[in-house]
Amino acid sequence: MDEIRDDFHSLKQLLTPELITDPLGADDAMMQNGLASLARLGWTRVAEGQEIQTLATEPLLCLRGILSDVLAVYYLVLIVADKLDDNGLTQKSLPRRC
Repeated sequence: MDEIRDDFHSLKQLLTPELITDPLGADDAMMQNGLASLARLGWTRVAEGQEIQTLATEPLLCLRGILSDVLAVYYLVLIVADKLDDNGLTQKSLPRRC
């Protein structure tokens, strides 16, 4: 569960502009609510010892795909930002610069 908690905190920080969360809410409570939602949907369940078991692979793979696409866009933005100079970048020149 510690690994999931660490991943949750990292992704929450990275995706803050995309996620609507309660700024006063505790991260652990948000994570537990998310895990409870996955369980209510019948996609996962928490077994003894806090191990999370997959019950429905297909929707979780879809969710993973969506998150992967969002992270890929962030990665692309980081690459482009690294290549920018003081003149900036136009949409037309983007493909030539990357």
